[in-house]
Amino acid sequence: MKKRVVITEYQKKVLVLFLHDDKCIKIRAVDSIHDTSDSVFLGRVDKVLKNIDASFVRCNKTSMYLKGTQYKPETVIPVMLKKETDVNKKDAITDEISLSGLFVIVNKCIDGVKFSSRIRDKSKICTDNLNNVIIRQNAVYANTESIYNEYKYLSKILDNIYKNKDKRTDNSILYLGLPELLNILFTEDICNYDEILTDSDEVFELINDFCNNYKSKNIDVNIQFKKYEDKMVPLSALISLSSKLERATSRIVHLKSDAYITIDKTEALTVIDVNSGNTTFKGDRATVIHSINIEAAKEVVLQLKLRNISGIIIVDFINEQKSEYNDELIKTIKEELKTDDQGAKCYGLTKLGLVEISRKRISKTLKEQLWT
Repeated sequence: MKKRVVITEYQKKVLVLFLHDDKCIKIRAVDSIHDTSDSVFLGRVDKVLKNIDASFVRCNKTSMYLKGTQYKPETVIPVMLKKETDVNKKDAITDEISLSGLFVIVNKCIDGVKFSSRIRDKSKICTDNLNNVIIRQNAVYANTESIYNEYKYLSKILDNIYKNKDKRTDNSILYLGLPELLNILFTEDICNYDEILTDSDEVFELINDFCNNYKSKNIDVNIQFKKYEDKMVPLSALISLSSKLERATSRIVHLKSDAYITIDKTEALTVIDVNSGNTTFKGDRATVIHSINIEAAKEVVLQLKLRNISGIIIVDFINEQKSEYNDELIKTIKEELKTDDQGAKCYGLTKLGLVEISRKRISKTLKEQLWT
């Protein structure tokens, strides 16, 4: 299986598509390659409201909400600007500063060493001399020296943020976060992809500059990337971008067997319904229904990741004829969810025969990223 990332422009957005062969497993969109996330500003506490356990900090020329009342008014503190995951809410700030890299995340609030949930065998990664750090999944593909050198590099930046805060004026930028485009790449096991392909000169330069910066610090990035140069066939046509976006945004998703699922989002939850359609599966009724449900279960999990659906998800599968088939269905869903990095959980069947799933909200849905 060939794994590659394609980055291209679409309707004034920059799209990042993760492909396994020709199958798209994830799409993310940013407004511009210059968009950054997790930048650190110097803020001043405006007021403290103990009755709601909140403080308001003047940051980036705006008074912003900060959870907690541990600071006194007029205190100057470094805060990190976090992009809001809900399109209807404003961006938020936190005083818990964390710096993300390709292999590690450094955060003074973390005691010792923690690992990404997607790392199965932790014993293969040397964590000697590391502290206040989360090991990311790409560390699996890195050598010990590169992991340690990135840790030292980010730790030094973090130390300088706290060291320089008394020398800077209010609203100063203490640290300009990584481009959002790079953050999207780093959340996947990008070092295990065969290539990153882009038709954008700016994107190519951005990745190239990042790699050169890391190489100068003796950090082996191990990312394969290249510029798409074919003038006859646009990159969007090569990967059938329009059909991939349609499958990732349309209400009805057809399965290979000609069964289909429908996806409807409400304010409270997302409802997914499985329908037999004109299925091509053969056999007795119980076998056909189970085959459709297993196929649909795999597609449901794929669509959750593809569309970045989060919160409460209710799936109405076709009623199974045998109890053991229900057990196998739930087992399939849980197995498929192991590939997800957003804390998705399957809670099994309700008394009404519906499957309950929850998924942590980390960023906006694909539709929100594309059209807001």
